[in-house]
Amino acid sequence: MLKFIKHNLETITGVEIYAILSLAIFFTFFLVLFYLGIYL
Repeated sequence: MLKFIKHNLETITGVEIYAILSLAIFFTFFLVLFYLGIYL
């Protein structure tokens, strides 16, 4: 388990960008849905 975590920490720089990008897309999507939900 510790080896698995250590391996993840080594490859986190690539994953970090993907996580932030997906979170930003997810947040923007919900913001648009919320905005349309109010004005529809």
